[in-house]
Amino acid sequence: MAYEAAAGAGAGAGGAAEGREGKIDPVLLRLYEIGAVKSDLAAYVEHGIVARTEVFGAEDACIEELGTRLGRLLDGLDIGAYCKAPILSEELWERFVGTLDTFGSEGLVSSR
Repeated sequence: MAYEAAAGAGAGAGGAAEGREGKIDPVLLRLYEIGAVKSDLAAYVEHGIVARTEVFGAEDACIEELGTRLGRLLDGLDIGAYCKAPILSEELWERFVGTLDTFGSEGLVSSR
């Protein structure tokens, strides 16, 4: 049901998965399809629907393409609104590191 909604014209839940027209990115959708096939790959192969090499080749192609634009996809998710981990920005990371105790071979060197 969710797949049909995502694949339908004008569908999409928003965020980085959507393209300019508001539709789910076709490469992400294809990767989802491949995952569904892989969940019962033996049956697909046994019935001659697809060869294992085709499935893994298509999956690799999708991952390669998505890898080239991973930064843009992640930026579109607005992770900062949901995650406050200090590693998300240099400023937050520096502030976090400044709160840590320092240890050396003799034990505690400085406490914050």
